[in-house]
Amino acid sequence: MGLAPDCSYSAHLGLSAEEIMSSEPYLIRPAVIEDYDNLCKIMHIVDRYHAEQHPERFRSVSEGRAWSLDYIQGILDNPNNQIFLAELAATPVGYIVVFVIDPPELPIFIQDRFASIENLGVLTQARRLGIGKALMKTAERWAARHGAKRIDLSVYLFNQPAIDLYDALGYVAVSQKMSKPVELENNASISDAGAIE
Repeated sequence: MGLAPDCSYSAHLGLSAEEIMSSEPYLIRPAVIEDYDNLCKIMHIVDRYHAEQHPERFRSVSEGRAWSLDYIQGILDNPNNQIFLAELAATPVGYIVVFVIDPPELPIFIQDRFASIENLGVLTQARRLGIGKALMKTAERWAARHGAKRIDLSVYLFNQPAIDLYDALGYVAVSQKMSKPVELENNASISDAGAIE
């Protein structure tokens, strides 16, 4: 996932674009469960962007309901996961979710722990202030302290602002995920699929 594109949502957080541009330097801190409502407001904007771009993959969900309190609590309770929140004038304007993962114990895999950026979002009106970069650097430092040897992330091809950020930070493409809808032939049924070898 990535950066939210639409700057029309600042009213949701009670901060105008002018206030953001004139704010004191931002603060990045670990999120706590009391941040849930504000975190969901920013996540909703990122999620809405993805639902608009890929409606076959993502549903538009009423604000704040795509990410349950239990799900966020589970992330925060796991010592191998972290959410960082960026604030301007004490108002949340961005976040990053990072997990540390141990690879499966199979001979094919080098047993180096790695980190995964699961989600990143910065409000458009808070862009060009270095917040996305600072969130990424914070996640990188946290991952290193937790023994990660590298950081992986996925980004949708429509999300050019996020791709530009990751490129600027030195991330390179190492694989390509491809997708195709599954279609049954006109006279085929699901039960016929068992006979296909």
